Amino acid sequence: MHQTPYVRTEGAIYGFFNFITKIAMAIGGGCAGLMLDYFDYFAAINSTAELHIMTDFRCLPLDRQIVARLQSFNSDPQ
Repeated sequence: MHQTPYVRTEGAIYGFFNFITKIAMAIGGGCAGLMLDYFDYFAAINSTAELHIMTDFRCLPLDRQIVARLQSFNSDPQ
């Protein structure tokens, strides 16, 4: 009795899916960079006060976060 050979295509389908996913991620990353450029984003601007506030928020409960946020809006800029 002779069996007919069959082709397993799972590997090819999986590889093609991964390839298309990587292409889509590259296009998405490029679009993100174009959008940042379009809106004049400058990464070199130093904002240590905002960074300090954001790192402190991870350690504070929600009620203290709200109070700190309100205080930062009501304070005079230096």
